[in-house]
Amino acid sequence: MKILDWVFNLRHKEIFIFAFLVLLFFVFSYGPIIQNFKNAPPGRYYWGGIEYPIDNVGSLSVVREGMLGHWQMQYKFSSAMITKPGFVKIEYIAVGQIARLFHLDIIVAYFLTRFLLSIANIFLIYFLVNKLFKSPFQRMVGYFLAIFSAGVTLPFDFSRVISNKLPQDVGVFLRITTAAHHYQLGIFFVKIYRTSQ
Repeated sequence: MKILDWVFNLRHKEIFIFAFLVLLFFVFSYGPIIQNFKNAPPGRYYWGGIEYPIDNVGSLSVVREGMLGHWQMQYKFSSAMITKPGFVKIEYIAVGQIARLFHLDIIVAYFLTRFLLSIANIFLIYFLVNKLFKSPFQRMVGYFLAIFSAGVTLPFDFSRVISNKLPQDVGVFLRITTAAHHYQLGIFFVKIYRTSQ
């Protein structure tokens, strides 16, 4: 009987619905990535890129710098353009340091830390919506809009029809689950700032 009381408690229903929406959102967001890993042609390796390829390659190269034990990054794409090490993209250096510390593959560390950042963002959404809205209906609408207005990577190619009509940079901020680390951290710190007011 206690389980039924818990299930029918309005607050617990809200938590259950929020958890279901988050699960659905993660399936839509990470489903295509997982599918691409599984369907890589023989002799090929899918490295998880769904964004602009040059950005991902650049970020992964900075992760590699951290994996090598460096605390500064240096572009090594060309021997013609020599660059000095700097403290740019320190979040990716930190991912590389985590990969080195826990003996993780660079791609695993990249996706795992991105996933953990998205979980942190989801918790902040829950906290922020609960802080802003008083009625259960308002909170349900708030959860839905906060999660699904962030965009969904559809399991078919329809999303490209929509994204090709948007300005180029808009798509970057449309996913709180698969956005690059620097966008995730930006979203996270803006939410922290907003919840502190």
